[in-house]
Order: sequence, then C-alpha cells, then structure tokens
Amino acid sequence: MPISWTQTKRSSIVGLAAVLLIATLGCAFLVGPQFIRIGLIVVLLLLSLVVYRHSRRTEYECPQCHNIFQVSFFTDLLSPHFPDRKLLTCRSCGHTGFFHARARH
Repeated sequence: MPISWTQTKRSSIVGLAAVLLIATLGCAFLVGPQFIRIGLIVVLLLLSLVVYRHSRRTEYECPQCHNIFQVSFFTDLLSPHFPDRKLLTCRSCGHTGFFHARARH
C-alpha cells in the first residue's frame, strides 16, 4: 500500500518533535536544567497536538461486524499501536484486536 500524503506529513511532524527533543537535551547541557523543562513542555504539547489531530481525522473498522467508529484522544494516546493499526475493542460487537486505521471521510 502506498504511503499517503497524510502519513508523510505525520511522520515529518513526529520527526520534528524528535529533533526538538534532541536539541532540547543538547541545549540543556549548555544553558542549564531550566531549559530542559521548557523544551520538554514544548515537545509534549507538539506531540499532544499530533495525537489530537490524528484522533479527529482517523476512523477504524471492525473486522467482525464492519462497524466504523472513532476513538477519543486518550484512547488514541494510550492504546498499544503500530503505524497502521491500533489495539481496540469494537463498541458494537465487543471484538478486541488490532484495527486498521483509515482516513475519516
């Protein structure tokens, strides 16, 4: 399956967050520990924004009953996942497993 523009954009945002985190840790040695707190807050806010946007723009389809549903921000943040699927429980039939993510229509 080809990588979509959305996946590329998401990867670049996560990559930017990783670079900011590394830069924050590097600058902490030069400036002091107060800089690391500010940098970590910025990185956490950026990652929270990415997860929030993902939770609003992604839906999942149950492989058993074909129910299509969205998940909350906290479920999207905390549930185990791979780049293309997430461990969820269907709200309709109760099936638990890895659900493939797809763009919301």
